[in-house]
Amino acid sequence: GRGSVAAAGLGVKQVPLLMLTLGKALGSYGAAVCGPAEVIDALAESARPYLYTTALPPAVAAATRANLRALQSEPWRRFHLAGLIARFARGARRLR
Repeated sequence: GRGSVAAAGLGVKQVPLLMLTLGKALGSYGAAVCGPAEVIDALAESARPYLYTTALPPAVAAATRANLRALQSEPWRRFHLAGLIARFARGARRLR
């Protein structure tokens, strides 16, 4: 529920460049790349044709930000989701 980097027990020192997908769990779309300013600047220069053609509309960006805040302040949501996933998996196994 916190991504593959957290699942592997790693942090920003071991994986300084992170790509965040904003769909599904956040109820949004698109993605973001986070990392050191120098790396992000180099990425922005090399990917310039893609940057502004795929920008999120302001309302979607605001909703995504609100969803991120909820994930940080309400960790029970991740645990509830994990429980629902486990329940689904048990039910799917019984149907085999």
